[in-house]
Amino acid sequence: MFRFGFEGRLGAAHALELPFMFDTLDRVNGEVGEFLFGDDPPEELATTVHGAWSNFVKTGSPRHPTLPEWPTYDSTRRATMELDVESRVVDDPDAEKRQLWDGIEY
Repeated sequence: MFRFGFEGRLGAAHALELPFMFDTLDRVNGEVGEFLFGDDPPEELATTVHGAWSNFVKTGSPRHPTLPEWPTYDSTRRATMELDVESRVVDDPDAEKRQLWDGIEY
């Protein structure tokens, strides 16, 4: 599992990963590009995310040399890679929010 950092200011920003996944930050411009990246788009992060996605497609593992060790996700540890300028593994992020759903049938 992964999530983007952005210091939590974007919440669940769907499709935000696409220019990172395809390493095409140079095509995100105008107000959107300015809002997301300012004057300094995180090109190294885009290259890392692109590499992780590519490795996942090719091998089933998103590991990439510029990322820390990425443990396999399981429902006990819930290790999640937080993709940011300095990526890191976070165990069970937002556990208190997730636990609100415990016992609810859906």
